[in-house]
Amino acid sequence: MTLSWALSSLLLAAAILAVRAAFKKRLSAGVRYALWAVLLLRLLIPGTLFHVALPVPAEPEAPVSGDPAPITEAPVLPAYDREAGAIYVPSPAPSEPPVTQAPAFKVDLRELLPLVWAVGAGAAALVFVLANLRLYLALRKGRQPLKAESGLRVFTVPGLSSSCLFGNCIYLTPEAAGDPAVLGHVLAHEEAHHRHGDHIWAMLRCAALALHWFDPLVWLCALRSRDDSELFADAGAIRTLGQDQRESYGDTVIRLSTGRGIGLLTLSAAMSARGRSLRERITLIARGSRTALPALILAAALALFAVGCAFTGPKSPEPEPDPEPAVTTPDPEPEPEPEPVQTPVTPELEPEPEPSPVIIILPDPEPEPEPEPEPPSTNPAALDTVISIGWLNPMTGEYYRHRFDGSMFNRQHTISIPNYFLLSEYTTPKDIDLFWLFYDGYNGSQATDEEKAALAKKLGREIQLDVTKVTTEQIERVLWEYALINLEQTAKKGLDRLTYLKEYDAYFLEHGDTAYEPVVFTSYGVNGQTIALTYERGRDTYTVTLRSYGSMWLFVSNVKN
Repeated sequence: MTLSWALSSLLLAAAILAVRAAFKKRLSAGVRYALWAVLLLRLLIPGTLFHVALPVPAEPEAPVSGDPAPITEAPVLPAYDREAGAIYVPSPAPSEPPVTQAPAFKVDLRELLPLVWAVGAGAAALVFVLANLRLYLALRKGRQPLKAESGLRVFTVPGLSSSCLFGNCIYLTPEAAGDPAVLGHVLAHEEAHHRHGDHIWAMLRCAALALHWFDPLVWLCALRSRDDSELFADAGAIRTLGQDQRESYGDTVIRLSTGRGIGLLTLSAAMSARGRSLRERITLIARGSRTALPALILAAALALFAVGCAFTGPKSPEPEPDPEPAVTTPDPEPEPEPEPVQTPVTPELEPEPEPSPVIIILPDPEPEPEPEPEPPSTNPAALDTVISIGWLNPMTGEYYRHRFDGSMFNRQHTISIPNYFLLSEYTTPKDIDLFWLFYDGYNGSQATDEEKAALAKKLGREIQLDVTKVTTEQIERVLWEYALINLEQTAKKGLDRLTYLKEYDAYFLEHGDTAYEPVVFTSYGVNGQTIALTYERGRDTYTVTLRSYGSMWLFVSNVKN
């Protein structure tokens, strides 16, 4: 349930109620009943059907000054020094000393409200199912067939509070079945309900109430639409019986409305009515209902305007290019970064602040005392912060453990695609080994018998083991989602070890095992939008580096320690 869906449904419901009240005496029962169809579509169909482009205000031009615009340097990816056992992550120098705070526990309503809505919708649906199951069992238990002139099956049920249509059967009270005049009126009324499809509309109405259980205006509209269905059925019954039967038919409605009716939660269409609904039915039965053409045109125009507002949304703007380096062009070889010149700094001089990198010392089982390693060539100017796993804030470490372990990696009950990015070593995403990345296909997808036969024909031998499959489109999707590159930008490392079938535009591999295995994360280093995760796979230790890109985490490198 989205907020726009709920609000547009609320506004359309209010508009339909207003149109119905304004033209109540000038519209026939059939036209009033038809107005609810547009609201029912809005209640059952999420999203928008039409889009319009809205004008976007122009951004004010930046003032022209004599000073040139500052030039920002491209981000430098983390570098790993095997001898020092550390990852050096350059970061811009903050104007003030950074303060590390543990993430405070808070409840995100954007995540809580969908859960509350889903629980409420499920509970409402369960109530509807139980109410109709109870009515069905009660009708089946005591029903007795009755021979009557009707195209539907007719039964009498002792103790039934009101005659009704349920499914494709008409159920009568013994009092209604015992009087031939009343019997004819009731059959004409319920057959009109069946011709109008009210047993189906009742099911859709219950579905709309389950989805919008929290909206009292939707419940009010459900009551009013049921009243209009009875008015429309009365009009249909009188057309069948004849105009001379108006008075006697009205007496029958009053006579059968003394008992208790059937609730809104069921799929039945009962003939009884009470209170204001009964008075309105008797009034329309006595004088009839006709549609005034001007009122019809105005009501239709207002209804169409309300529908247009409810089903129309703004056209999504074209996404603006991200300031990150473009990846849609062919992958050029990265130019080697110039090694910075080390300038000795004396205690008497205070140089200008420079970007200060962060060193993340990887844990060593048996550390040996040794002199401080020389800074690597990435940016050794000022190393002012050292973070090891023992220095990490426990809450911060726990937060990142839950953020990646079990959510992105090591997922339960499903194959975790990011785990396959850990099966090969690479310093840039274009060097990922595609053989291991798609060793088990795409989410474990298997080849069909037809594809196996085509593979056996190309290999010139019989297929003995299982065959996994990954299409070119799936390869492009995985590379873009997790590395923001396409297949042409990679070195296509290991791709030749997979068998390509042009007729399926897919790669196949015959094997009898799986490469998927969970890993154990041991330490975490965070710097800005970059995170380095140290993990154990088998007897070896690796470090995978990720960087944030919008709502995604992209793979930067995966190296063995």
